[in-house]
Amino acid sequence: MSEFGLSFIILMIFVLVSRAISEKAQRHLSDEKKVELLDLFSRSGTANLAVVIGIVALYFLLLELNLWSINITTAIYACLFLVYIGISTQRSFNKLRAHSFPSEFIKTYLLSTALRLLGIIVFFLIII
Repeated sequence: MSEFGLSFIILMIFVLVSRAISEKAQRHLSDEKKVELLDLFSRSGTANLAVVIGIVALYFLLLELNLWSINITTAIYACLFLVYIGISTQRSFNKLRAHSFPSEFIKTYLLSTALRLLGIIVFFLIII
């Protein structure tokens, strides 16, 4: 199996475990909080998608321009992506606290996000 294939499988395992934890935590929310959660994050979905598309487009542009080796370009991409995830997580955390979500749910959200982040870090460490 290639390094990319292995790293992708590991990433998917982290994502699936993270999602299972997140879904389990959401089941403990009241119906009102579930609706509020959807409302809070549905508005920012388009902007988040635009940022991700921009980062991916920049990666392919840098590859096409051939300014650096593929490893350096991928490392730059990974750093940009991780910074984006950090900022996005901080904003989400602030939204959850501002809207008085239960602290246990917020802790579970952070655990879920940390698992996804760890999976992404492992993915990039293997392919770089």
